[in-house]
Amino acid sequence: MLYGANPTPYRTVVHEAALHMRVGGRSVARAQLQHLLDMSEPEHITIRVLPFGVGAFPGSGQSINYLHGPCRSSTPRNWTSSL
Repeated sequence: MLYGANPTPYRTVVHEAALHMRVGGRSVARAQLQHLLDMSEPEHITIRVLPFGVGAFPGSGQSINYLHGPCRSSTPRNWTSSL
């Protein structure tokens, strides 16, 4: 889906807090951040960081997914999830 002749565009937003969480120590955190940088290299993949400074925002504390198909007639789908 993300690679090949006609890759699917992928856009995501990661909260800055997620980038500060350390699981497995500094070397693991460094490897995870490098992986995000590597994954964002292709033009069809966009990773944005939502900074702490934005304060509260709609959807705080939950995951929001927005999917749509390759043709204009497909109906977009949204769903949220939280722990």
